[in-house]
Amino acid sequence: MKQFKSIALALLLAGCRQAAAHDDHEEKTSENGFLDTWRASAPLPVPLSDMSANTVGDKVYIFGGCSGDQLGYTCPSISSDVFIYDPAADSFDTLAGVLPRERYRHAAAVVGTKVYLLGGRDLNDDIVEEVDVFDTADQTWTMSWEWTSAQSDNDAFVRNGKVYVVGGYDAAYTAQDDVDILDTDDGWTLGSAASTIAAMTVARGDFAVVHDSSDDKVYAFGGWSDSNGFCAPLTSAEVYDPSADAWTALGDLAVGRGDKASGLLHGRVFAVGGESTAICDDDAGGVSAVTDVEAYDPDTDTWEVVAELPEAAFRFASATWRHTIYVFGGQQTARFCAQHNATCNPLVNATWGFTEEYDHSSDGLSAGAVAGVALACLAVAAGLAAAFHYRAKLGCGPSTATPTEESVEAENFKKFKANDAGDFEATPTAV
Repeated sequence: MKQFKSIALALLLAGCRQAAAHDDHEEKTSENGFLDTWRASAPLPVPLSDMSANTVGDKVYIFGGCSGDQLGYTCPSISSDVFIYDPAADSFDTLAGVLPRERYRHAAAVVGTKVYLLGGRDLNDDIVEEVDVFDTADQTWTMSWEWTSAQSDNDAFVRNGKVYVVGGYDAAYTAQDDVDILDTDDGWTLGSAASTIAAMTVARGDFAVVHDSSDDKVYAFGGWSDSNGFCAPLTSAEVYDPSADAWTALGDLAVGRGDKASGLLHGRVFAVGGESTAICDDDAGGVSAVTDVEAYDPDTDTWEVVAELPEAAFRFASATWRHTIYVFGGQQTARFCAQHNATCNPLVNATWGFTEEYDHSSDGLSAGAVAGVALACLAVAAGLAAAFHYRAKLGCGPSTATPTEESVEAENFKKFKANDAGDFEATPTAV
């Protein structure tokens, strides 16, 4: 009988803990059924913008980028370092001065263990045609096929082992809609050739491409274009279906944006921050940071603002690891910079993680089941007072027990919100 009571108590306590978890998760669950959280991570070793970031295995590799506060549209210095971020350890390693050539505003793509650096510009504002390849397995460099129609401010994705490089600007900053293909064994097939894929419906640079390999669709959205004189960022979005070899227009972004971060989580496409503001009708001019996060749902063909950036910035890099989109560095809205005695876009070295997890807390528990477990908890309280310490510790009541590692971890998750000036709050507010 004593053993039976112990087993019954254990079952009831387990139910209490699950019911308590259910209630706790409900308080944090957004309307779309996901738990969205910003978290500050280890900062970049140096402030940086306009670099590339790609996940290879369990590490994120960051290449090139502007390493000095931008004066107007001129970058004063370009990084030649490689920064390797370990999300599990939340730490960076630095390979100093190893880039074969400096570049920023470029694209990058991963094939196996190798990262291909594609296009971009040097300090003279010339397009970089050489394709440098970094093998993450042994940290060695090689040069791939030269890209004779290279662009800057482009993007890329990988499909069936081939690299597809999309859009961007030519040397004269004319936006492009072509897709060039790099077969890493046989070389380039340029967008003008009949054997390449269809061109985008909109020519764009400073935009984002996201490939959803689960249904083999490619999404392109936002950016800037000379077609409107760079007066306003693009709101348009489109999707490529390889089976039809066609790009199709999608619902517009809620907010036009270029130079943003992007990612894919749970079948939804994310546009994170970026730059906005029309400059043609305003002598004051300039661009400003977009401080929100939009998610595109393919089922409804709509974009929805789901979160706010913790820090107002743009021209950053992003990479996805597991359920988190990491955003690295970037620039802030132009302001007077005393160190330059001129207006500049200050660089930042912040790293932020945007995590989205589906709320599984109610899986397998109907409302009646939750209520039943709650009544069971009351029965435990009434009939087994001697077990109060354990009941409280496991979730059926208040506890003064020492916090566990899990509870401390949960407490460390914070939600930030940018203020009207575009700056993040100094003191985070717990979710």
